[in-house]
Amino acid sequence: MTLQQLPERANLEQLKKQAKSLLHAARNQDPAALKRFRAILASGRSVHEKTLALHDAQFVIAREYGFKSWNDLREHVEVHSLSFSAAVNEFVRCATGGAQGRALRLLTRHPGIAHANLFTELVLGDAEAVEGRLRAHPEAAVQRGGAQNWEPLLYVCHTCLHHGSPERANGLVEIARKLLGQGAKPQRRIRLELASRTSADRALGLSHCHGSHRACRGVARKRRQSDGWRLDAHRCGQWQSART
Repeated sequence: MTLQQLPERANLEQLKKQAKSLLHAARNQDPAALKRFRAILASGRSVHEKTLALHDAQFVIAREYGFKSWNDLREHVEVHSLSFSAAVNEFVRCATGGAQGRALRLLTRHPGIAHANLFTELVLGDAEAVEGRLRAHPEAAVQRGGAQNWEPLLYVCHTCLHHGSPERANGLVEIARKLLGQGAKPQRRIRLELASRTSADRALGLSHCHGSHRACRGVARKRRQSDGWRLDAHRCGQWQSART
């Protein structure tokens, strides 16, 4: 197999057409097309034109461009074709929908996302940046906005970007405490559109952190105690406490 160079501005529809054309040629017993299938699919299975399906052709196209799967190729093309504005919104949706890997790939592709707006800083747990914005605009602590049109506190509780990053997890706790101190309400009912394109309604304590089908789990609760408010943040199976 000879690897091909993916065009800088690759078009997903054109790639789909390539796969369909390859499949059509193979089913018509075109020797060159069958050779391409055998070069990639022959390991562990026989190749017969009557048993080939579109997903086989898509896999061949992906491997010829150096990707492990059609899904990897598709995501690569989608990420590289997004405008910066669209990438910002997609990043926030992924961060709050359990798609951590895709969110981080978008961030690598567009580093400016990190400080594009309040909501990207919220899901990244950038406490210093968030504090600066709230200092300049205190009203932003309770205003809806961003890709999900949520209040800021919900972005903090639904992000999955703290996985594997204690620094971000600590930043999220600090941000949540700051938002609560500036009037954010700890109880909300929302409809969350997940990255897996399912949805769920939840009665939130402070908020219940959902992910996609791979589910990032977390709970944050605000409780009144004799010594004042305490924020308990459950992150990846560990509880952290911060007292205001």
